[in-house]
Amino acid sequence: MTPDHDPKTRTLLLLDACRVRCAHSDIDSALAQWGVKEGLIRLVNPTQPGAEGFYHLTAYALEQSILLRDAGSPLLSLEITQHGLRITRDLSQDEWRTTVMRLRQAKEAYHTCLGDLLDYGRQHFGGKYVDEQIQQLEFPFEDITHAESIARVPRLLRETFKLTSEHYYILGLKFPQDNTSQELWAARSAEHKLSPLALKRSIERGEIITDTALLQQTGHGSGIPVLQGMTLPFTRWANQVGGIDAVKAWDEGKRAAVLQELTPIVDFALALRETIQDE
Repeated sequence: MTPDHDPKTRTLLLLDACRVRCAHSDIDSALAQWGVKEGLIRLVNPTQPGAEGFYHLTAYALEQSILLRDAGSPLLSLEITQHGLRITRDLSQDEWRTTVMRLRQAKEAYHTCLGDLLDYGRQHFGGKYVDEQIQQLEFPFEDITHAESIARVPRLLRETFKLTSEHYYILGLKFPQDNTSQELWAARSAEHKLSPLALKRSIERGEIITDTALLQQTGHGSGIPVLQGMTLPFTRWANQVGGIDAVKAWDEGKRAAVLQELTPIVDFALALRETIQDE
């Protein structure tokens, strides 16, 4: 590996080599000298006599990595696309395991991270801008409402009790502005090892209902699904598009598509209304 490459290639080589701290002897000396001169890496001296020093990426190098990524340059060993994961070089066993672990973490934390990101966007860029971006990116409404409920629970509280995202969704839904109640029920849930459903039922009853007690209640009215969450995503959508007057101004194809989506719900409601009127 020589420093004869263009600066962009040399930067990529350094970023790849120093993705974690890298031993002094593991990088070509000419490339290392160029990286130090350019401020991309720095040599960290050993803390113990006789120990080998190591190179570490600088903040400037991280800034450069973002610029290169945005320019479409393949960074490190992995590139995420909408079609899948592209592996750009051989992975070690530890790197492969770490990648699998991070994907699992990403799946488990999807709604939690999305909620925090939306909350940040509303604070820094305004609700109108965030809602516009949500509409343009065509996020499923259930994902947005789920994420925003979780975001109502402070991050410190989440990190303290280490419950699941479903627990925090329920706490944010039941106590949207009451952090004291959120903390109280998070503590109770952790103490009694309540499932998300058991936590929901406990809050509704105002007393601890364990999962064992829930199983004993099966068949006594506790298994009927409720629909309280259906109105919120529709209302959000209607507000985002400007209401019925704005929809009426859409071209015929878009109006027909909306009507097709709503027809099953309307038909169901009309049929249900007839049974109530008959009574």
